Amino acid sequence: MAELFGSDDGDAEAPSAAAETGSAAAAVAFDRLRRRKRGSADAAEQRFLDEQSALIADQRLYLHEQFRHLRLKHFSERLKVALQLLTIAVGVGLVATLGCMAIDAARADGVVIKPFTVAPDLARRGVTGEVVASQLLDKLTAITDSAQSSAAAGKFGAGWGQNISLQIPETGVSLGEVDRWLREKLGHERNLTGEIVENPDGTVTLGVRLGARALPPQTGAAADLSQLIARTAETLYRRESPMTYVQYLSHLPGRLEENIEVFREMTDSRDPVMRAFGYGGLGIEASKRGDRAGAIRNFQAADAENSGLSWPANDLAGVVENLGHQEESLRLLRRSLALTPRDPAYTPEAAREAALFEEASIAGLLHDHATVLSKQLVLSQGENLGFATSRASLKLRVASDRALAHDGLRAEADAAAFVPRYLLDSKAQAQTLASIARSRGDWALFLTRQDAAAKMPPVAPLGFAALADRASALAQLGRVAEAEAVIGPTPLDCQPCIVGRGTVAEAAARHAEADHWFAEAFRLAPSTPNGPLYWGRALLERRDAVRAAAEFREALRRSPRAEEAREGLGEALAIQGDAAGAAKQYAEALKLTPHLGRAHLKWGEALAKQGKAAEAKAQFALAEALDLTAAERAELAGQKA
Repeated sequence: MAELFGSDDGDAEAPSAAAETGSAAAAVAFDRLRRRKRGSADAAEQRFLDEQSALIADQRLYLHEQFRHLRLKHFSERLKVALQLLTIAVGVGLVATLGCMAIDAARADGVVIKPFTVAPDLARRGVTGEVVASQLLDKLTAITDSAQSSAAAGKFGAGWGQNISLQIPETGVSLGEVDRWLREKLGHERNLTGEIVENPDGTVTLGVRLGARALPPQTGAAADLSQLIARTAETLYRRESPMTYVQYLSHLPGRLEENIEVFREMTDSRDPVMRAFGYGGLGIEASKRGDRAGAIRNFQAADAENSGLSWPANDLAGVVENLGHQEESLRLLRRSLALTPRDPAYTPEAAREAALFEEASIAGLLHDHATVLSKQLVLSQGENLGFATSRASLKLRVASDRALAHDGLRAEADAAAFVPRYLLDSKAQAQTLASIARSRGDWALFLTRQDAAAKMPPVAPLGFAALADRASALAQLGRVAEAEAVIGPTPLDCQPCIVGRGTVAEAAARHAEADHWFAEAFRLAPSTPNGPLYWGRALLERRDAVRAAAEFREALRRSPRAEEAREGLGEALAIQGDAAGAAKQYAEALKLTPHLGRAHLKWGEALAKQGKAAEAKAQFALAEALDLTAAERAELAGQKA
């Protein structure tokens, strides 16, 4: 049992060692086998991994190529789309361009000068068809520019000349050629064509046609071709745009009869604006000749056309005012002012200036001298559109209006410093200096200056208003007989003349007769303050303060800004003992015309009566520095004594 079970220790060790040795050998063998298998597996795995890596690399390369191909394809497609969009845009732009060109072509309404056909000999000397067409365009442009320097260059007139162009043919097809083709097919442009032919006698004949209508041919020496072109341009303007042509003629000396002839042609037009312009032009020329009846007749005919022109009524207002019809002049000026903003004869700037002039004229009839001066100051800064004299001569208007606004010292200096540029300016300066002397109450100087101005060219008889001023000045100097000789022949429908009769009668102390004439002046012009203003002044001289105040109030009812009426009312109230009321009127008058020396003088007198010596002294000091008549200065000296 011991053998069997190895109970003996010595015997039991041998089999155990053998077993261990066998086990170790087996383990080593197994490990080697395992290693060999592992090595084989690692190699296979490595081969597998290498194969997979190569496959992945191939796939990456394939994908890279695919992506590159897709990018190229995408770029190609985007480029294709962009080219298609660009093509569409170009097409749309071309269609839009052609559409705009077609719209512009349909609106085209002017004159296109084509190159002329010229004789071969002339062409060899450089007188080509393009040269002749260019010279004609230059002359037409010069006429346009000359006409635009006057007021009537608005919606008609010189605008015709602004739509003339020269067309030089091109070779090949271009947008310019397409534009010309569209204008010919869709527009309303007219072609001006012509030719120059040599005659057997060596002269040349210039023939021109506008559309199908031929102008009278011009014949002359080849050396005078420029004159033939100039006459052709004038003939074209006279036929196509007579309103422009007469404006152009007005700047040329020695063309008066032709100007009148064109005006007469215009009165036969079917266009009421053209007829009104023609009658108005005839009225202006009649007025220049001193034909007042002809001027009134033609201006009335122009105004009766109801054409929208404002200046015929304005010019007629000037003529009737010179006749002393102040009420009619005021009505016409207001009508003209209402028409001026829409007058087709004016550019916007010319209309603005015309309105300023009309507003100043209306204010003058209303004795609103502050407004007259303010309007003329603005007007003097403008372009002087539509006035016959130079722009510089507007300074004379301002000087005269300063004197009416009682700033005679500055007015005198400004008028004396004026440098005339034209003959009319010299006469205007002399007349302005005379009016300044009258406004300042220097009657002797006024008469001297009026005589000097009357002798200056263009010599013309004094108007009725000027005669009335002369008679009043003579009466103020005590030369009543001379004054009556001057005022006697004046008409009885002349309102300033009637005032002059009243002034002369008052100077002769014929009060009842003076009242009769002042009442008649009151009636002749119920909208102007002229009659009641001078009547109130005469009543003040008589110390009839109550009646004087009534007349001054009537003058202020007609014209609330008549500063002389307000100052006169202050004097009337002061005589009646209403010092506070008088002070209020003086202050209101001085707000309008702060240089009214008489208002300061009378205010000082009223203050002195109230015992306000310091305040009175201040008013006297102000009066002393301003314009006062000789009588008023004597009165001031008495107050200061």
